[in-house]
Parts: sequence; structure tokens; C-alpha cells
Amino acid sequence: MLPNNLTLKQMTIFVRVVESGGLTEAAQKINLTPSAVSKSLTLLEESLGLKLLQRTTRSLFLTDEGKIIYQRFSEIINSLESMLDSVSSARSEPKGLLRVSSPMALGVRHLMTIFSAYRERYPKINLQLDISDQPVNLNDGTCDVALRIARLPPENYTAKEISLIPWFFCASPHYLELAGTPKCIADLRMHTCLLYPDIDEVWHHYTEDGEKSLITYGEILIKANSSSVLLEAALKGMGVAYLPSYLMDAHVKKHELVPLFGNVTKNLSRKLFALHLPDRGNNPTISSFVNFLFEWASPVAPWDEWMEDYPRLLIH
Repeated sequence: MLPNNLTLKQMTIFVRVVESGGLTEAAQKINLTPSAVSKSLTLLEESLGLKLLQRTTRSLFLTDEGKIIYQRFSEIINSLESMLDSVSSARSEPKGLLRVSSPMALGVRHLMTIFSAYRERYPKINLQLDISDQPVNLNDGTCDVALRIARLPPENYTAKEISLIPWFFCASPHYLELAGTPKCIADLRMHTCLLYPDIDEVWHHYTEDGEKSLITYGEILIKANSSSVLLEAALKGMGVAYLPSYLMDAHVKKHELVPLFGNVTKNLSRKLFALHLPDRGNNPTISSFVNFLFEWASPVAPWDEWMEDYPRLLIH
């Protein structure tokens, strides 16, 4: 039966003294004074009623009883440390349900590819995905991370910038064969265009000299509040569309879309942000996903790699 006044601290100090080969060395490792270590050993021996160490001015030796006690205490300390390490590791391991909100087009086109790669690294994560182009309220507790494309993130959340989202005018080869290829953005006045409802018929862009210039579109064949709809219309040769690079990538590589003019609206380009509540930043599941997104998109998001084949389009 163990003495009532035996403490874990006394056991630990005894084990560290034996492992270090001296009181001074052990004291340095466990951040105690040599006198405190010596006192702890004395109290331990008194509690057990055993002589554990033979000490001289230059060295110390375990007694026969000390050898037995050291072996048992060492097993206890190592087992306890291993258990605490396991608990700490389990607590910090990303696992469980990750609730993500994503814009419609981005979520459909890319999020499963991203999550598949993320889950290879963190296999204990399950995903709950909410796809919507409407801003999400993280304070209602239904979402952990919100992916949003904006010029600036909302101020009431912690936001990590993941990637620039450039937009380009583009059209199908079939459309360009029939209608001709516009040489500059001013030529859009002679072309059929596919636009968002909030983009006026007369808009502006920035010239290479940094001057603001008006755009006069030709016929507005389709207006839609979905970039996916405009993409389908462009692929079917209905006109010139203005689309984000992450929707164009696969179709440019397959020569189904031709990018035009370069990033003429680069001053208006948006960014992809990962948002979460400020007090959730230490959550291992949330932080691992946000950091993975940033790593995945650095230095260039995979959906923008196609631009390397179009030097005139690169953003400077």
C-alpha cells in the first residue's frame, strides 16, 4: 500500500535524478534548485521508509531497494506521459464534422476536389456542405467556415485571404468564327454579350495606362445571376461572357473557350476568403481546413494554372 503522503512530483524527481546521474543535472532539467531536489528525495525516502540512494560528494548510487523502486516509478511516469500525449494528440487532431458554406459555382466546380485532397491528409473529417450565393451568418452556429468571394471581407469575422479571383471576357471558338474575334474591349459594342443583372450595359475598365474607360456592349442576349448559366451559354456559342477564372480553367484547356483581352478589369478583381468566428481559430478542424486551402492555392491556385499558357493574360 502506498503511503498517503507520497506524491507524483516526488516520484518524478526521483526518476529524473537517476536518469540524469546527479542532483544538479536533474535540477536543471526540471527547473528546480538542487536543494529542492535534495529535499524531495529525503521526503520520498521517509515516506517509503527505504534508503533509495547512496550519495557522495561526487556521485550517487541506487540501493537494491532503490533499483526496484526506480524501475516501478519509471514505468508509472512513462505510462502517464504516454497517456497524456495520446490525450493531447487526440484533442488536437482534426476530426469530426466540418460544416462549410461555399458559393454555388465554386462549390460545384472545385470543392469536392479540394476536400478529397484535404481528407487524404485528415481522414477523420466528414463534410457538411451548404452551397449558396447568399451571405451566411456564422453566428447562428450552423456553419464553421464560410468561403466567400468579395473585394473586401466582412469585418465581424476572422478572414484569411486564399486566392485572387481574376475575371475574363471569353467566348467559344464557334462564336468567334461566326462573329469575329474582338481585338480590344471597345469592340464589344459589335458583339452579343452575356452578363450579370448588376452589370450595366455601359460599364468601365482600366486601360494599360491606368485610365478608366467606358465599355459599350452590343446586344445583351442573356442576363443571369448565375455564372454557371453564363458559362453554359458561352459554351453553346451564344456570345461573349464575363467569367471568373475558376470556371474557365477546364474549358480553356480543352479549347472550348478562348480568353480575350487579358484581365482588363483587374482593379475590380475579387478575392476568395475563408471566414470563421474569431473564437474558433484554435479549433484544429477549422484551422487545418483554412490552412490547407491557403497551402492548396499558393503560390497559384490550380484553377489559374492555365494562364501560364497565355502570357498576355497574366496579372502583374
